[in-house]
Amino acid sequence: MTCATCGRSGAAASPCPKPQPTGLEFLESYGMTETIAPATANPPHRPKPQCVGIPVFNADSFVQADGERFPRSGDLWRLDGQGYLYILDRLTCLINASGYKVWPTAVEVALCHHPAIAEACVIGATDSHRGETIKAVVVLKPGAGMVLWRMFQEAETASRPA
Repeated sequence: MTCATCGRSGAAASPCPKPQPTGLEFLESYGMTETIAPATANPPHRPKPQCVGIPVFNADSFVQADGERFPRSGDLWRLDGQGYLYILDRLTCLINASGYKVWPTAVEVALCHHPAIAEACVIGATDSHRGETIKAVVVLKPGAGMVLWRMFQEAETASRPA
């Protein structure tokens, strides 16, 4: 066996992809109750990473817009020039912080570019001043804890009044 399929429903791909310890190649797909089966799949002969693939059949859960077919769901999609679909985020996950519209996945991608961060998850949280605020939960790479601790200490010291 050289590959395995991995289905999901309603979540963007991890912005911090990790190599698979099994050596298997994972082929992502997408499905939802309304399609009764996978709605998209990555073809084994030309898969794309962090992509849910191409539509596998003409389901009623797809809507036509500007000559393109898109799944009718609560997800924000991107279609590339080859007809592959990417889940960017859930529409209900949009964070409205003081009128600024923030997509959690965009913040997760930025956090995962930091050399000390292995994984990140961003959520919206109620804030009495902003309406909502951004909260992040991160998994640090081994040995990165002390580096971040020093950064936080330096930032706190610098922000204190003289």
